[in-house]
Amino acid sequence: MSKPILARYVPQLPDGWVKCPRFGDPRFFEGLNIIPCKVPLGRHFDQQTGASGRWTLADAIRQFRGYGMEVATVIDLTKSRNYYHIGKEMDELAGMHLPTDINYVKIECRGRGESPRPAEVNEAVWHIFIHSVTPELQNKYILLHCTHGFNRTGFVIVSALMRLRKDRGLSVRRALQRFAAARPPGIYKDAYINDLFKYYHETREPRVLTPRVPAWKGNDDAEDAADAANEDAGTEEDGGAAAPPAKEIHHEDIWSIGERVCGEEAEWIKMQVCGLLRLDSGGRGGSLRFPGMQPVSLSLERMADLAAHRYHVTWKADGTRYMMLLLPQGTYIMDRSFNVVRCEMRFPCGSKRPPPGQKAAYPVGRPHNLTLLDGEMVVDVDPTGQAPPRLRYLIYDVCMINATPLLQKPWKERYRAIDSDIVKPRTTERAYIDDWRRPGRGAWDPARAEYLSPPLQYDYAAEAFSVRQKPFWPVHQIDKVFERFHDPHKVGHESDGLILQGYEHQYVPGTCELLYKWKFAHMNSVDFKLRCATVPDPEAAADPASGRRPVMLDPAHPAPLTLYLLDQNKTRGSNIVDVPLERIDPHGNFHVEFPPGVDPLDYDGKLCECTFDRERGVWLFMRERKDKDTANGSRVYLRIKESIINHVDQDLLVGTLKDSLINRPEYASDRAHLGPAELEVLRRDVEAWRERQHMQYEQQQMQQHHPPPPGHGRGAGAGGAGQRGNGHAAAGAGGGAGAAYGEGEDGPQPLSPPGGDPHGNDDDYHGGDNDGGTYKVSDADDGARAALKRKRDPGDGEGGEGGHGEDGHGGVPRGRTTVWGPEIDEPHEHCPAYEGFGF
Repeated sequence: MSKPILARYVPQLPDGWVKCPRFGDPRFFEGLNIIPCKVPLGRHFDQQTGASGRWTLADAIRQFRGYGMEVATVIDLTKSRNYYHIGKEMDELAGMHLPTDINYVKIECRGRGESPRPAEVNEAVWHIFIHSVTPELQNKYILLHCTHGFNRTGFVIVSALMRLRKDRGLSVRRALQRFAAARPPGIYKDAYINDLFKYYHETREPRVLTPRVPAWKGNDDAEDAADAANEDAGTEEDGGAAAPPAKEIHHEDIWSIGERVCGEEAEWIKMQVCGLLRLDSGGRGGSLRFPGMQPVSLSLERMADLAAHRYHVTWKADGTRYMMLLLPQGTYIMDRSFNVVRCEMRFPCGSKRPPPGQKAAYPVGRPHNLTLLDGEMVVDVDPTGQAPPRLRYLIYDVCMINATPLLQKPWKERYRAIDSDIVKPRTTERAYIDDWRRPGRGAWDPARAEYLSPPLQYDYAAEAFSVRQKPFWPVHQIDKVFERFHDPHKVGHESDGLILQGYEHQYVPGTCELLYKWKFAHMNSVDFKLRCATVPDPEAAADPASGRRPVMLDPAHPAPLTLYLLDQNKTRGSNIVDVPLERIDPHGNFHVEFPPGVDPLDYDGKLCECTFDRERGVWLFMRERKDKDTANGSRVYLRIKESIINHVDQDLLVGTLKDSLINRPEYASDRAHLGPAELEVLRRDVEAWRERQHMQYEQQQMQQHHPPPPGHGRGAGAGGAGQRGNGHAAAGAGGGAGAAYGEGEDGPQPLSPPGGDPHGNDDDYHGGDNDGGTYKVSDADDGARAALKRKRDPGDGEGGEGGHGEDGHGGVPRGRTTVWGPEIDEPHEHCPAYEGFGF
């Protein structure tokens, strides 16, 4: 398409510019050294301004230098680039023998009735912040201007005061007063003032009045036609500022939760986080990566760790992982892709208790500075339907509080700090605010008030999300944790398993081998990158603009949908290398299915979370992962595969934890809090569990040494060589359904190892067992069962007390190959089913 012909630019003097005061007083801005002023006009406006009215950028910088204020930064908020040309102005300064090393920042704010957008304000305040903390610039000044230097300029300066001087107790009303004193009459557009109160979640009191439009501006509050001509000339018209669409409630999309920040600010935040966690580069090859502590899947070979360490448990929310950095200038959240957004929230510190008989000045102290939190975002739904869905951030760990590192502290101390230092101050201040807002309470009275200062007019409910501490329980309450899955009044969001947190463990950035996640069998999932083999769709019409024809899946391709993993051996820093699943797991299952109505082409090149259907041997698409930028690593996949094949069922998990609670010294503190009756109930539960495990072990041994005769159950010829990649047994290969099931026995055709021998003699899948017995899930399965038996009877093995073998993991052989088995994993009767999983 041809570009529209742009009108020839004719300079037009902004209405009232000549009589508009040139600049304001920077002494009212709490040491930020900002000079608010109107836009300087270039020499091409000389005929309209006259010699007496001329005021170029070079003239302004020279004038301020004469007042002892050397300008080092210029922030231009106008949308036009025609008021002056920065290169020509610097040449003029050089001709005056004045310094030209001035940082010029252009931020195009729309104006003309629309207040600056959050991303524009964030960028402007970021440059003000950098100027104020740079030692060589701290005594120099910032020249900040829009067209007349009142509304957009005032909006940014008030925002800078609210963020960079929050520790001085400033409110929006006081910040507006500061700007009005520096540049009378202040912001004179009522919509701008309302937007400031709304953005900073404060209530506008009736006493906050909007100033009159200045006399030099005229009676028309709207921007004049000259402004429009100067701003739109030379640029394509964007059709005006459309109202932003209403945000939907999503926890996985970070861009719908917070505001974008400029690239420099995002990199600075990431460097701060990596520095707080003592990560020099933050990742391989010097690149920055998400530094949060990552759990590993609980498998049979790791069960001994539950006895060797004291654990607490909580539910695993089906939410999105975020880290949160609290700074005076804002709250920053980061997802696992290390994207950074800013949220306007309030996180005050606690206050010291006053001397006896005296009132405290205020219930809370200054805002947090350099506090790093770890948690997950969920969408809580009211089961009664009376309240709308609400975003909620559940904090489960804290790495640093006010620049005090907590990485080496045990989790029990870090967890207590979440309540005392983060949640409780917010709750205390909110209670004080709400108490004086109650109907009939009357105006604030210092004689009746609990504190010397009135409550801040802040609305916590207006924040982007609420904040809570995620509860954890000792292991003797694990049954109650499972009960919460069935009670929507206790858990208002989806959950898919448990988290086991070491009570005495330190915070480990990256993968933590002792932090475990446990999922229900049908909810274990892997994050793949999907790639589609496509061809042009012959039946679809070509796009009239691009001429391209829509594509469709290639029907001739043997595997049009390919799953990829992150190659952890070849990926270095930002050089991401993906590898097909078939190369990582040659004996695995590679076919993926999508539910009806979901087009795989919509997810081409995107991250797809998939769960495994063991009955059919296929991966099932669950959802897109928007919070990550890479698929699961190749080694991570093998661990998840192990947890899927050798799944730790609920009975084994609960029994192991209760057994450890009764018998292990690591849980002595937990036992001390239990009464005799509770201990007796636990002992009976453990004895019953041991008996069940013993019977299960004996039954498995009997089946392995005495397989059923052919025609009864699954025999050696049950299912021949299936097609690699789809997990389905090939028809007629090694016998049909009658070869797998006894006469009159109904059931699905069992899966065979991909590429296996028709007679079941593939040593890679049968562990060298050629006796025609039943197909084993994995070599690790028998070792794990034996390790559990040795744990119950330490005298039978070499592991001694606790069942630790030579490798320190209960005698379970490491490095063995885990292969996909044909057994159907029946859903547990207590396992919740959520919408979107049962396709």
